[in-house]
Amino acid sequence: MLEFLKPAPVAKKKVPADKVESSYHWHQLGVLLAICIGYIGYYIIRLIFITEQNEIMKQYGFTTADIGMVLSCFGIGYGISKLFMGALSDKSNTNRYLATGLVISALLNFDLGSTHSLYMMMFLMLIMSIAQGMGAAACQRSVQLW
Repeated sequence: MLEFLKPAPVAKKKVPADKVESSYHWHQLGVLLAICIGYIGYYIIRLIFITEQNEIMKQYGFTTADIGMVLSCFGIGYGISKLFMGALSDKSNTNRYLATGLVISALLNFDLGSTHSLYMMMFLMLIMSIAQGMGAAACQRSVQLW
């Protein structure tokens, strides 16, 4: 596993006993807000292709079947990815794991917008679906830890 994805070490500095309850509630709220914002980011990236599919069809001369194949690649890859990425998330630093998947998805989305090849779009969508599978796993793990 990549070094920066390894779980964070156990904290050496403890919160004073009189501040545990208030600190816990603020950190819990911060984690829940970060999860919501991060997962919203995943959905925005995931839905960009769908919102632009009509324009892509006009611009590149693709048929509905062509767009369906691209979206099928995403569905198949995402379904398989959620299984493996969930297991990997359990052994990772969830904050970095969530951010890594989001950055990879965003970069692949830029690549997706710069290609005119149907097969390259299918390949990029498949790879993006794997990165998208990282989002739900990290969010679920963070909620479970809190």
